[in-house]
Amino acid sequence: MAELQNEKQAQNEQFLQTLENFVRRYLRVRDTIKELNKEKKDLEEAIIQMVEGTDIDHIIVDGSVVEFENKTKIKLK
Repeated sequence: MAELQNEKQAQNEQFLQTLENFVRRYLRVRDTIKELNKEKKDLEEAIIQMVEGTDIDHIIVDGSVVEFENKTKIKLK
């Protein structure tokens, strides 16, 4: 009986450790996404500032067509 309890407790501890690791990983991913979204926004603003006042309405980079809609928005095609 005590052996069964020990096995159950070990399984429970392993489950909690796995859950804790998944939550830790989730939090890291969430923080990384926040950082990437901020960097994306900063880059979009810089690119838009660069094309303002030019006649550039699109550019092809690495096979992707990037359009500058009204010089205020970036659109990938």
